Amino acid sequence: MEEKLPYALTTLVTHVEFSVQSPTGTMDTGKELVSQPEWLTAEFLQELIRREDHDPNISVILTDVNFATSKGDNYLSVIYRVDIECTSRDKTQTSTLIVKCPPLDKLLEKFGEDVGSFDREIFMYRDVIPKLYSIWKERTGHPLSKILSPRGYPSSRTDTLILEDLRPRGYKMADRRSQLDLDHTCLVLRALAKLHAMSLAMLEEDPTSFKHLDEHFFTEENKDMISHTYIKPVKASVLLLRQCPEFEHLADRLEEIYATFIDDLIKTVKPDDTPLSVLNHGDCWVNNMLFKYSPDTGIVEDIRFLDFQISRFSSPVLDLHYFLYSSVRYDVLKDRDALLAEYYNALLKNLQQLGCGRLSYSLEDLKRDFRKKLWFGYITLSTVRVGVMLDPESVPNKAYFVDEAAGPELILKKWYSKSYKEFFKKIVADFEKEAIPVLKDSSSPNERSNVSLKDVGLGCTLSVPKGNVHKAVSHGVVQSCTLSQIEEIYD
Repeated sequence: MEEKLPYALTTLVTHVEFSVQSPTGTMDTGKELVSQPEWLTAEFLQELIRREDHDPNISVILTDVNFATSKGDNYLSVIYRVDIECTSRDKTQTSTLIVKCPPLDKLLEKFGEDVGSFDREIFMYRDVIPKLYSIWKERTGHPLSKILSPRGYPSSRTDTLILEDLRPRGYKMADRRSQLDLDHTCLVLRALAKLHAMSLAMLEEDPTSFKHLDEHFFTEENKDMISHTYIKPVKASVLLLRQCPEFEHLADRLEEIYATFIDDLIKTVKPDDTPLSVLNHGDCWVNNMLFKYSPDTGIVEDIRFLDFQISRFSSPVLDLHYFLYSSVRYDVLKDRDALLAEYYNALLKNLQQLGCGRLSYSLEDLKRDFRKKLWFGYITLSTVRVGVMLDPESVPNKAYFVDEAAGPELILKKWYSKSYKEFFKKIVADFEKEAIPVLKDSSSPNERSNVSLKDVGLGCTLSVPKGNVHKAVSHGVVQSCTLSQIEEIYD
């Protein structure tokens, strides 16, 4: 089999702190000497800034280059922080840019090439995100007061992103190991709701908007590779369950579905039978967010999303599962229905502001779809969450995942922290009650033979047989094109 970095490795290894080596040593923050890329020059940045700021008189001096992240904070890229001085018409100001390049680790670089992660993120910053903001301004009559991402500077380099540095503006990462409290969680849910709502408005105007964001990870083509590697963290979680007598029966039920769980996972991610599909961030965990806090109260006030490398078009509950089960504290997560209501109310509010009308998709529909796709949450819990709660003093070697001889027993021993084990035992009851029964019934007919979208966009109702739901309804909007036109676009 062709050597590829397994997705299980990207969800677990890439969310923990292992060292990525730079040409001059271990990546770290500070004033360490850095061997910057040869093309990263003042002339390159000057041309870019002149074009984006529409000012041919700007001159740029590059004053400093450092690594922007601590070791272990980012794995699918190498990120530089570049300090510059910009002068125009005798006025000089300092500025900082973030330059995001392919990873120095060859295995991770190959993974990025295989899945087109850089191409996807560049497409997001160049084509999708500006269009989302433009639609908001056109429909509401004013710019988005709090945008959801850093400003991007398109460049001629197809494998590189140039972004604004949000650090001077007071944005910073939250402590992943402390996990997110209720204030942070609600802020993220409202931001996701805004992103999802803007994507529905964008689909109203152009149903082909997200045609290029088809699924790259969980596909039939990658089935053997995913199955070969994903079984390890799932089996490790079963071993943990067997350490708890009260969960032995759940371990037995999970073992029964080993043979089909990859098929179920692929099916879960597809938008085919999803009543509502939106643009998903795709990698919505705590280290892919920057927060800003009030200088007076310390209360969190704003959020910006980072890393749109694996954005997808699918059910909104995938973003919700990924975020909630990777990054949120147990005392917050246990009140799940209230969190879903927070998201849903924000979604409706944003759709109303965008003039999308009333969506025929209720809070109960959202809760049902969330339960139906709980398997995705369990996978997130068994992979990403492990890395989020890993003790930084005992970071395991990524070879444990690459080495076929390293079984789930070694993963359980080396990767599962004490805090993770305690969290897992508390939260796994959700999956005992809902995820496994839903998964075992996943081959049953759709719960609704017809799906209706009423008063959305053009103020009409469209009902289609369940076999065509994914063609007409997965976009979550009624558009002026016909069902046959939508089928032609996405076939």
